[in-house]
Amino acid sequence: MEKSHSLIAFFCILVVFQGRLFAQQQSSSHIIAKASADHLQLLRDHAAIYNGAEYVGYGQQISGHPFFGNDNLKRGDLLYLGVWYKDIPLYYDLVTGIVLIQRHDGYQFIRLASGKIGAFNYDSAYFVRITSPLNNETDPAFFQQLYDGRTKVYAQKKKVIVASGSSEKGGSFFQQFSQYYVVNNNEWFEINGSRDLLSAYGVYKEQLRRWLSEQPYRFKKNPEWILVKSAAFIETLSKR
Repeated sequence: MEKSHSLIAFFCILVVFQGRLFAQQQSSSHIIAKASADHLQLLRDHAAIYNGAEYVGYGQQISGHPFFGNDNLKRGDLLYLGVWYKDIPLYYDLVTGIVLIQRHDGYQFIRLASGKIGAFNYDSAYFVRITSPLNNETDPAFFQQLYDGRTKVYAQKKKVIVASGSSEKGGSFFQQFSQYYVVNNNEWFEINGSRDLLSAYGVYKEQLRRWLSEQPYRFKKNPEWILVKSAAFIETLSKR
């Protein structure tokens, strides 16, 4: 009789063990399936951003490079079709105004459609895609946002290919141009010097003139420093 009870107990334990083992196998399978699904979802989420034309460079006959900052590949954040993509290797081509991202293979680059980009961070700079009423371009363009407060300061940076016959340049080279803007009370002002800057701030013109005379830099020497510091100074005046 004791043997019968022992056998019954043994089979009960065996059944429970097999049930737990089956449950663990099911749980493991579920975890693997979920991980695979998450991976596929991640690929689907990024599929849109990697769907673009291959970038073709300018060849090696031109001195310099077409990119913002230096020509080292940088990692940045990109607002694409309303979704932020973080820590993506990218370049910003100032000749064409095109943002490039690196393919997964690490060798080729993709041209992103500018109309699908809302903003991006790149090389410690923040760019937004907006339309300025002061330039002749009807389509929005990328502007570097230098200051974002009561007033806003933007820089539009471009490069052109210049043909040179000088031996120092060795033929054609990339040359950069920068155009600066101040937006005050929703009005855009093109800034090419201190006189334009004073006009942009209207009622604070005299205070700004005195403040500028005390600064270590002049507009021609360091325009971005002057623009940002001036905007911050006006901010303090407007709060009084």
